[in-house]
Amino acid sequence: MRLTLNWGKFLKEFKVDAKKKTKLTHSAGSALAPLRILPFVTNRRDNYIQNYKAWLGSFSRALTEKQAKELNKEAFFASIKEKIFHPEHANSLFYIIEDLFFENDELIFSHPAFFNYLPKGTSHEEKVASFLVGVFGTERVKNAIKQAYAKKPNNVLLLLLYDSLPELNPSEDTTENYHCLLPEIQRLFEEDFLYLVQHEEVMVKYFEHFVSYYYFFYTTQLILYLNKMFISRRSLEPVYFFVDWEKRSKSRQGYIQGWNMIATKLPDLLPHAVCLNMLNCLDGHQEKAITYQNLIMLIKKRPAVERNELLNELNYLIHLYKSFVDDVDWRKFQYHQQIAKDIPTAVYLLQKAIAFQYDHSGRKKKKLEFYEAYTQLAKHYSFVKRSGNLGYTTNLTQDYIIFLTKLCMKEKQEISIQELFRAFQRRGIYFDYATEKAIRELYQKLNLLEKKSDSGDAQYVKRIL
Repeated sequence: MRLTLNWGKFLKEFKVDAKKKTKLTHSAGSALAPLRILPFVTNRRDNYIQNYKAWLGSFSRALTEKQAKELNKEAFFASIKEKIFHPEHANSLFYIIEDLFFENDELIFSHPAFFNYLPKGTSHEEKVASFLVGVFGTERVKNAIKQAYAKKPNNVLLLLLYDSLPELNPSEDTTENYHCLLPEIQRLFEEDFLYLVQHEEVMVKYFEHFVSYYYFFYTTQLILYLNKMFISRRSLEPVYFFVDWEKRSKSRQGYIQGWNMIATKLPDLLPHAVCLNMLNCLDGHQEKAITYQNLIMLIKKRPAVERNELLNELNYLIHLYKSFVDDVDWRKFQYHQQIAKDIPTAVYLLQKAIAFQYDHSGRKKKKLEFYEAYTQLAKHYSFVKRSGNLGYTTNLTQDYIIFLTKLCMKEKQEISIQELFRAFQRRGIYFDYATEKAIRELYQKLNLLEKKSDSGDAQYVKRIL
């Protein structure tokens, strides 16, 4: 089957209307699009997480395929009362339950299944949950979390609460077409998640840390991946972090190859999303999604005649796009007169044309608002930190360092510090020498560092209990 642009699919996805001055509606991926890569929109009001507990609950329920249901405290206590042998002692029991399992009238996470009873989120929070399930929700992950939630607690009082939780109805099939473009991160998520659900106390304490970091990790690497376009990549892009308590400077890797590096790529995120959505209007292939990288592999297998036909279609698409978006002075576009001689150049010119129109029209604000959800999440979880005249820098708090140390070590009783830093790197986290020193000092302070010789390489980190 010939690799060709499906014009009907394109016109429908981008809502082309000949009556409008700007005849094309830019789409980063509608609910019916063949590819969606991010849950962001260009409306600031609908692009923010309003309740981070609701966001976590939405993700939990999406993985376990359950509908949201409000946990009414009065009804919950009535259900508990029905299950005790001496109802006349219920008030005394409720006092104990209030003291041990509630804080500010909210149920304290004491069992993994409690995450399903977090409040229902906004439409954006539900969308983020769908995105995360699309990227990370493998069958092994879904089965593992369902088993963890179904495992009854050994503690008698906690078992009473568990058995008194309201039953949640199965959710309708709300699978959305979010596609994972970085399978190596998906595999790592699965590996780490399977460890997490097997350790109930760690899961209960650090589930939010885990999900929030992987959301930031995947999105950051996707931003850097898209920026490379057709440049082949063999591994994740190194991103250097500072830790919360250390001093920072412009000469440090945490500044040069941290948030400063990421932030320069953010303005192109929406143009890349729109460009890839256009490429996914191609027919005649078996790929789940067309990316810059696998497009190259696809065209290599096609005869020269077919490649030339596709090149002509893409050049025509660029011409058509500029005619659809006619509120822009295309004469100022650097590549206005250029005709691509090969397919990668044609795609490059298309992406540059999309980026140009955002910067030279009333839609520039849309491009900025698209990635604000990402920066908002990064700031909320302190993955970036304001650092005086340096602006924002990538950052990890002590809590995240301790959690990630647990995650990297898993069942090991001890690990060499160099091996531990390599495990951090697998998860997209790099430290320069000064930050490594600050982390060593933290381990020393927590009595976790053991020296087996005077050599720095012979330092071992003991398991955090």
